[in-house]
Amino acid sequence: MPPHNIAVLVHLVGFLLGAALYATLFGVVTRPAFHGRSAPTALRTDRLPLMTAILGLTWNVSGLAVYAIRDFTESEPPSLLIAVAYLALGYLPAVVVHSVLRSETMAQTRRAAAAFIWIAYTVSTLGGMALLWSAIHDKVAPSAGALQTLTWSYAVLTVPILILTRKRTGAPRTWSIVALAVFAVSALHLSHHEGTREPLIVELLGHHASIPLIFAILYQDFRFALADVFLKRAIAVFALVGVTSALYIGVEIPLLSKHDFRTDAVAVGVSVIMWAGVAILYHTLQRAAVWIVDRLVLRRVDYAALFDDIAAEVRSAEQPDAVLGIVSVALRLPLAADRVTWRVAGEHSSSQDTIPIPTTEAPRFELVVGPLAGGRRLLSGDIEMLHAV
Repeated sequence: MPPHNIAVLVHLVGFLLGAALYATLFGVVTRPAFHGRSAPTALRTDRLPLMTAILGLTWNVSGLAVYAIRDFTESEPPSLLIAVAYLALGYLPAVVVHSVLRSETMAQTRRAAAAFIWIAYTVSTLGGMALLWSAIHDKVAPSAGALQTLTWSYAVLTVPILILTRKRTGAPRTWSIVALAVFAVSALHLSHHEGTREPLIVELLGHHASIPLIFAILYQDFRFALADVFLKRAIAVFALVGVTSALYIGVEIPLLSKHDFRTDAVAVGVSVIMWAGVAILYHTLQRAAVWIVDRLVLRRVDYAALFDDIAAEVRSAEQPDAVLGIVSVALRLPLAADRVTWRVAGEHSSSQDTIPIPTTEAPRFELVVGPLAGGRRLLSGDIEMLHAV
C-alpha cells in the first residue's frame, strides 16, 4: 500500500477510534442505567465529562465526515464544517486546564487558579471565533493564524499551571501537563499548510491528540470511574480496532489485489466471513478487557470464589446476627475497606456507603462500608457484587 494511502487509513482509524471512545464516554455519562446509585458519584453530578464527550465527539465525527466528503463526492468539504471541528478541538485544552486547576483548595492559589481557568476558556473562545470568521468570510479553514495562537497560548499557560500545581505529587499532575504539551504539538502541526508532508508519527500525533486528552481529563478527576466504567470499554474498542486493521492490511488488501470484490465469490465470501467473525469476537474482547481491569488494574478478587466461600460459611449459621457477621468479615478484603459492619436499618444516619439487605419482614438490616483504600468510592462493579452477595 502506498505511504499516502497508509496515512489516510491511519487517520480514518484514528478518527473512528476517537469517535468510539468519546461516544462511549457520552453513553456512560448520560445513560439512564448509570444514573442510579450504582453510577460513580462524580460522573453523575459533574458536567465536565459531558463537555469533554461532546467536544471530542464533534472533533472526531467531523474528521470522519471530512474524509467521507473528499472520498465519496470528490469535492472539498465545507469550510464551516472544518472550522467547527477545529473549534471543538480548541476547547478541549481549556477543559484540561479546568480539570487541573479547579481542585485547588489553598486560599492563596484558589483565586489565581480561577483566573487561569477563565483565561483558558477565553483563549479557546477567541480562537474559535477566528476559525469561524476565516471560514465564513475568507472561505479558508482552518485558519493557520488561529491555530498558532491556540498553540502558543496554551504553551505559555503550562508555565503558571506548573507553578500552581508544584506542590502536587503523583501521576495526575504529570498527565495534565503532558496533555497540554500534546495539544500544543498537535495544533502547531495542524497549523501547517495541507501541502506540507510530515512523518507518519507526527501526522498521528497532530490529528489524534484528542485520544490522550480524554484519558488525561478522566484520570485527573475521575480515576476510579475511569477504571471501572470507561477503561473496560476503551480497551475493548482499542482491541477491536487493532484486530480489524490487522485483518484489513494482512488479509483484505492481498485478497482484493487478486480477486475482484464486486463479482468474485472468493473475495465476497472471505470478506463476509471475516467481518462476521470480528463481530462475534467483540464479546470475547470485552470479557478480556473486563478481566484485565478487574484483575490487573483494580486487583479485584475472584467474585465467583468469594460467593462460594460466603455461601459455605453461611450454611453453618443459625441466627441473623451470625450471617451478617460472616458477610461483613468476608467483604472487608475484597472491598479494601477499613471496616464493614452491619446494623438495623434506620438506626442511624451516616454519610458512609450503606447497602440495604432486603428481608420479607422486620427487622431489616443494612451493611455499612467504611472508608475504602485510596479514598475511593464504591464502584458500579462493587455495588453489583454486594447485591449478589
